[in-house]
Amino acid sequence: MRKLPSFLLLLLLFPLLTWGAIIESMSFKGLVHLSNEVAIETIGLDAGDWLDEEQLDVGIKKLFEQGYFKDIAVYNEAGNITIVCIEKPIISHISVKGFKESDSDEQLTVLGLKKGQIFDQRSVDEAKKRILRELEKEGAIDSIVEVESEVLENGSISLTFLVNKGKKITITQLLLEGVNGLDRDKVYASIANKAEEFLGWIPGRSNGELKLPELKIDPMRLRDTYMQNGYLDAKVDTPLLRVNFNSYTAELAYRVEEGMQYSVDKVSFLGHEGIVDTQEVNKSIKLKSDEVFNIGLLREDMQAIQTLIANEGYAYAQVRPDLQKDPNGTVNVVYDIVAGEKVYIRDVIITGNTRTLDRVIRREVFLAPGDLYNMTDLKDSKSALGRTGYFKESTIEEKRVSANEMDLVVHVQEAPTGNIQVGGGYGTYGGLSFDASLSDRNIFGSGLNLALKLQGSQYQSEYSIGLTNPRIFDSTYSGSVNLYIRRFQLVDNYNTDTPVTQYVSNQAGATLSVGKRFTRTISGNVAYRYIDTAFTDYNSSLYTAEQTQPYEKSSLSASMTFNDTDDYYVPREGWNITNAIEVAGIGGSAKFVKDSLSVATYVGLNDWLKYDAVLRYKGNFRVIKDLGFVPLDEHFFMGGLGTVRGYLAFSLPAYDSSTSVRTFYATKMISNTLELSLPLLESARLRWALFIDYGYIGRDSFTQEGRGGYGAQLEWFSPMGPIALIFAQAFDNKVGDSLNGFEFSIGRAF
Repeated sequence: MRKLPSFLLLLLLFPLLTWGAIIESMSFKGLVHLSNEVAIETIGLDAGDWLDEEQLDVGIKKLFEQGYFKDIAVYNEAGNITIVCIEKPIISHISVKGFKESDSDEQLTVLGLKKGQIFDQRSVDEAKKRILRELEKEGAIDSIVEVESEVLENGSISLTFLVNKGKKITITQLLLEGVNGLDRDKVYASIANKAEEFLGWIPGRSNGELKLPELKIDPMRLRDTYMQNGYLDAKVDTPLLRVNFNSYTAELAYRVEEGMQYSVDKVSFLGHEGIVDTQEVNKSIKLKSDEVFNIGLLREDMQAIQTLIANEGYAYAQVRPDLQKDPNGTVNVVYDIVAGEKVYIRDVIITGNTRTLDRVIRREVFLAPGDLYNMTDLKDSKSALGRTGYFKESTIEEKRVSANEMDLVVHVQEAPTGNIQVGGGYGTYGGLSFDASLSDRNIFGSGLNLALKLQGSQYQSEYSIGLTNPRIFDSTYSGSVNLYIRRFQLVDNYNTDTPVTQYVSNQAGATLSVGKRFTRTISGNVAYRYIDTAFTDYNSSLYTAEQTQPYEKSSLSASMTFNDTDDYYVPREGWNITNAIEVAGIGGSAKFVKDSLSVATYVGLNDWLKYDAVLRYKGNFRVIKDLGFVPLDEHFFMGGLGTVRGYLAFSLPAYDSSTSVRTFYATKMISNTLELSLPLLESARLRWALFIDYGYIGRDSFTQEGRGGYGAQLEWFSPMGPIALIFAQAFDNKVGDSLNGFEFSIGRAF
């Protein structure tokens, strides 16, 4: 047998020898998104380790699975390992044509892609599907999405999504087979897909557009409507949709088996003994004997009972309804309460507060470590955090630790409390008006409110500085101090082209107040004010010496506030009511009593409309009683933001065209505002609202002079704070009124 030459034997054995040797070095080429250290850690081998081919193969697979690479090659030169990586390109540009072109943020949200992301074909395909699903939600059928990709000079990828939006299907006929016992209007109103109606473009009427995602939910809505009206055995089949793709029209049919209508015979409870009194539970429910059964009331009653039980510490209590139907058309409702164990708060954890101090947040949370769980306390805590205005969002997570302990994790997202606030407008009287402030409602995260304000227009100006502590030493007491200088010029611009000054008032004043929070929603305040006023440049033919004499106002005021709203800037539920009474005459020459009542209520319509609409009402009631001397500046004026929009601020009562003075000086005023706020671009936190204002002002009676205004406003919660652009039109106005078609504000709550 011939022997191989020794050099050939070494040549054949060299790969085996090198793969079974020590790694002398390990280097990488082509790494961009990962560091050498991370790559070595992922592979699990490094210089000095024994070179194992199988282990290296497993490590390279792990590296490849990171998703950054198209290919990886390994080179071994006498134990010097070189790993060459070819990375996938990154996405450097994304554009979408034919789909939500006015909102690029919303486009990227739907796509699920972002610039700088590693290009992956599966992600692009998923983005196409998401666009198609979004278009289907809008009722567009047969849409097409194509993607153009371009490799740029730097190796990155530019993606362009070309969207050809399909046609919308219009429902021309809706059939409701088997609907006999229940009013057909109720049934029709409960579903989202309706037939096209005459003047369907009018809000509240149906344009007939097919809503595919809602089609799966409509049968459940129908059945729920039947169960709200006592039909516990109602069945609704899957809807039948016949589509004509030539005309893009459709017929929609539902088949319903109603069954009998049930009324409530008895309502009883199990498992509540020793926790809450039966009478108390009975008071909390709405579903009563001898009434038609209503599944909606049953759900509300379950929540009410659960709250009662949870307020006693049973955080994980369950309420299980048992409906015992009888063939004669009655049903016994039994609420089976499973209380579980009492739960205590182990810890309250604050997260997300990059600025606001923990203690400022904790004082708004009404549950502390060691406390027994209480559901009402938890709900009130969520509302209290929202009312501070310090946060864009705030939630409280209930994190179960054991059967009888939980942690409360408070998640907050800081809002821009420190900002420059600007407001103003333009009107036929006074021209451009402007107000600005440098303020911070949450100085250094402490909860203190510092404000420097500048307000001015052609005829008035004000400079002020104020400091408020809403919780002195984290107690229930508050305090504030405010100093200001104010100038007001009243002019006549009706009989002459050039405005003529009637008088100028110059004021300097200070306010010191102390308040107390009595409950979570009720607070009180006592304030002392001192104001020194002097008049200059007054028209002696229009005003008496007594009216324009210098005066001092020294007054005490007391106020009470009820506020259970759920948010500072955009409340969706609750009331905010304040009544303040001021008594002037504690020294000084001004002597009067002034009563001011403001009311605001907010109703979220999401539960009814499945849409984030908010109905707002705001009202003001003011009256002043003369006890000896009421200065000109203390009378009431109406017009502009806060009273009746569409008129210049403080322009009412109106002026007498023959004498160029106000027809009277008001001692009574009422203003009312009704607004409907709707989302416009939720991703940009942009809303819009329709409003109507009406107010009365008078001296002899409240209704001596009335004015109205209506219009629309854009509401944007910007990085600078809330911005409102107001477009108003006056109505019921009189000749000579000072009208104002546009106002704006920054920093004021909506």
